[in-house]
Amino acid sequence: MVALLLAATLVVPGGYAFLALALSVAGLSWRAGLLPSWKDAWTRPGVRWLVLGIAGYVVAYVLVGIVHGYKIQYYEPLIPFFLAPFMLAGARRWLPAQRSVWLGFAFGALLAGFMAWFQVYHEGIARAHGAHGNAIPFGHIALLLSGASLCGYLYFHRRQDHWVYQTVCLAGVGAGFVASFLSGSKGGWFAIFLIFFVWAWRVTARRPLRVRLAYLTAIVLLFPALLWFAPRELVWDRLIGGLDGAVHWLSNGGITEGSVSIRLEIWRFGLAQFWERPVFGWPQSEAISAMRAHLRQFDISDVLANLGTFDNLLVETLMSAGFVGLAGLVCLFVGVLTTFGARYLSEDDDHRELALAGMLITVFVLGYGLSVNVLGINAFRQVYLSWAALWLALSLWSPASWIRPDKSGYTDPSPSSGGS
Repeated sequence: MVALLLAATLVVPGGYAFLALALSVAGLSWRAGLLPSWKDAWTRPGVRWLVLGIAGYVVAYVLVGIVHGYKIQYYEPLIPFFLAPFMLAGARRWLPAQRSVWLGFAFGALLAGFMAWFQVYHEGIARAHGAHGNAIPFGHIALLLSGASLCGYLYFHRRQDHWVYQTVCLAGVGAGFVASFLSGSKGGWFAIFLIFFVWAWRVTARRPLRVRLAYLTAIVLLFPALLWFAPRELVWDRLIGGLDGAVHWLSNGGITEGSVSIRLEIWRFGLAQFWERPVFGWPQSEAISAMRAHLRQFDISDVLANLGTFDNLLVETLMSAGFVGLAGLVCLFVGVLTTFGARYLSEDDDHRELALAGMLITVFVLGYGLSVNVLGINAFRQVYLSWAALWLALSLWSPASWIRPDKSGYTDPSPSSGGS
């Protein structure tokens, strides 16, 4: 079941919320085991960092809302954060087999890649958007699926598991790239380089240092080659146009296109405004109105009506929440990253890929936040919290014993695991 929920992430309307909803309901309805699960999790290394990180973000968010006098609708984005402990308990109740989880991510990436190809080359849509209606969340979350598929491949590869599983996960890595390229969401493409880097470093873990460095060098050279074969209008034209816009903005401050140069100007304006109210920032409506008023001096009337965000998580936080909001943001990401980092360093190899996945999703979302206000989009919040809860629960409670497959055949690697 968990595998099906993960596979539906980008290809079913609202699919990104299915896992979060299912885990929350399972946790809320599990009265007998809810408190023991929380107590057990609290005693494990690193988990308290996660709790403190989420709590710090929620407290900062509420303080800003009180100061600015926001209505109750302002607090709606906090719902997934309040449900995070129940998601953890729900994952503990289900406790799916790791094999099912990794394959679910891989199938989700494969479906996303196919849907992106179908939309662009069969339906003639300019930029693939999956079931989201928005190319940016679709392309970015496709790369999260790709990164999770990478961790699945590393899991099956380390265990010398069936070659079919390894192949499916590698195909999922590539399909996530395809979906992202066809979405044209270039703000998240650094994640592709990071996926290659992590793959080379982990697969060559037992090789001599010179071999590992040779692999990394090959990856650095392969990345531009991969872009070369990508669709010209969706990748190269957008990269060149964005680079040209950045050069013009740096030289004369002009806005020449609706992607890079306009973002640079918005960020510059937002940071300048932040220093006028550095503690709690500006009310959101005033911040957006001031941004639009500032941009009217440029010839961008065709895109001005759609601008309702600063397209940068850091700038948006500083502008509308000040240093208080920034402190909450740091708590959230440092808390999650520290939790999975501690588990990566302290746990045995059987759970290492789960910890690696938790660190990667945090770094990816932070990277996405440089070009989009990720926590202002429901899909990113749901995915970030539900996947982190699932991986943490598996690293805390999934069985660590497994049977190495015989080279002459295939043996179930996790006979003692729960169902999927």
